[in-house]
Amino acid sequence: MEGSATAKKVLLITSTAGMMFVILYWSIRRQLVQTRPNAVSMLWYFFSLAFVLTIIIKWVASANQWIDAHGAATGKIGKFILGLSEDALNIKADLFFALGIPVIVIAPQLLCYVLSGLCKCASPPRWIWATVQMFFYGMAKSFIVAGGVLSPLAWFGYLWGQIPTVLDLVAVETFALMLTAFAFLFLVYAGYVEDMRNIVSMSVDKWTENPSWPVRLHRWMTKDRQPEAVLASGLCPLQASLAIAEIKRLKSDEIEVTWIATLGLEGAEGAAIVKSVTSRHAI
Repeated sequence: MEGSATAKKVLLITSTAGMMFVILYWSIRRQLVQTRPNAVSMLWYFFSLAFVLTIIIKWVASANQWIDAHGAATGKIGKFILGLSEDALNIKADLFFALGIPVIVIAPQLLCYVLSGLCKCASPPRWIWATVQMFFYGMAKSFIVAGGVLSPLAWFGYLWGQIPTVLDLVAVETFALMLTAFAFLFLVYAGYVEDMRNIVSMSVDKWTENPSWPVRLHRWMTKDRQPEAVLASGLCPLQASLAIAEIKRLKSDEIEVTWIATLGLEGAEGAAIVKSVTSRHAI
């Protein structure tokens, strides 16, 4: 029975490790190296930094008896060092923190968009794509650091007797490999978000020519905000009136007029530019 259980454990560890190697190869070689080599290099730097610091800190702590031969803290410094390792491996806390940022940034904007849209003066939510992308970057950093800490920490645990067998050591190292593989998967997902944003930007003209019901709804929800946005853009009254008159003449519900303020529009030239950019800056 014991031999059968060991064989099953070996099979599970081997298959999991093989799957993680496949994920790593697919993520790095097939998805990231050609498009985001700097991001791949940065993740490996975080892994290397966590790996090296863990070895140095644990070795110094053992040499100075801050951590005893069984891996237990002998004083405040030892407790602090063990606490650092626990914090680095606390993926759950990092997940809640990373999720909290998108919720705080996006949820109020969406609610404001809906409520303001009922009054036809909604402002499109900002930083949606960037916030989602930062979530994936944050999770990639958390997982790669956890993998870099756990990999050498497993060997210290084995030397301290906390990990009883070589097979258990291999299992922990496989889990560290899994954390590393997931970090690069999150980096792939961050790239997908950027690709989706580019696809949406390139599809604006098509939406303008053949607007779907969400586009028409958005135009209705932001309809009365346009003149107000022009007046608030810093243009003089004559410039603002020219721009508003041109927008009303074109009935261009799709233009995001708050963008006008960044153009430095002046007089009749501003009104002409409004006409030329209307079809290119939908939603």
